[in-house]
This record gives sequence, C-alpha cells and structure tokens, in this order.
Amino acid sequence: LAGTVGESGSASVLLATAKDGTIWFTLQMPAGVAVVRPGSVPALVNSVEGGTIGVLVARDGMVWYAVQAAGDQPGRLERLSQVSYPPQYPQQIPLPRRSDGSWGQPYLVAEAPDGTVWATDTLAAVFHKVRPNGQAEAHTALDYKLPADCHTYGPKFVGIAPARDGNMWAVGCKTIARITPAGQITLFAF
Repeated sequence: LAGTVGESGSASVLLATAKDGTIWFTLQMPAGVAVVRPGSVPALVNSVEGGTIGVLVARDGMVWYAVQAAGDQPGRLERLSQVSYPPQYPQQIPLPRRSDGSWGQPYLVAEAPDGTVWATDTLAAVFHKVRPNGQAEAHTALDYKLPADCHTYGPKFVGIAPARDGNMWAVGCKTIARITPAGQITLFAF
C-alpha cells in the first residue's frame, strides 16, 4: 500500500512518497521508521518500542506515523520534519485514553484539508484527532456494533481518507464511517 501527498489531504499507508521523491516506510521488526531518498539506500530514522503502522507525508512536509502503545508508553502519533537529514528527533503526541480507560492504539493516519491529522484505532471504533497545534482528542462511534460474522476481522476501521468538504471517511467490516471536522460520526452499514 502506497500513498502520495495530495491536494485535499493525504491518506496513510505502510509507505508514503514525498513531493521530492523521498519514500518513508514504517517497519515492524525492528519497529520504526525508515527513509530512502532518490539515489540512496534505505536508512533507519527512528526505532520505537511498540509497533508502527501508518505513515503519511503531510502537505506541509511533516512526516506523521502511528506508534502502538507498549508497556507504560501510551499510543501516540509522532511527527518529524524531513527538511534536515538526518531528520530531527520526532515530536511525540500521546493520544488520550479510550472511553474504556485503555490506551489508544493508532493504526492508519490521514490528513484532513485543514491540516488536522486523524488516526483509526487498532482495537476500537475510535478516531483520534490531532490538531496542527498538537492537541489530541479521541472520538468514539458509540453506536458501532461489530457484525457477528466479522469477529475475526476485529472492530478496527482499516482505512481512512479525507474528502474535499473537510469530512474524513473510514472503512471497517461491513461499515463505512463519516467523521466531521468536529468529530461527529455517522455510520453506514452494509
């Protein structure tokens, strides 16, 4: 799965391409982020405790990636500037706990047209929102019921993407969610 910087926002994947041709990767073992610049070989940029999944290059050039909770470390989004090489130490943005008290487990990330970054959650029908100033929020789809025949698929929403009108759209098992900029969630069952 690959993504590129878009005009109305960017969607998250396991690797993403910046406007200059640089490719950013999330790694599972070792967990972290790697980069390959045009004409060079891949290099590990940052290793993390926990897992990394989604990565995106935002329109402002910042690289965002999701880091799973591990031990006493909360799930978080990290962002770093790709202007300098090697990149500066990433800014860590811890995500708030979910409504059940457990740490958020960010999965895939996407940038809204207003520069806000949204993340799906690995284990719950939660959408994490990080404003450009770094303020994090969690929005839960309270009326989401996992369809009985989706038990092996899990409750997570496995994709998220921006629409030009400012809404975010996510897909899960037999369900599509529309998330407004204010965090209101409407579910559409299939």
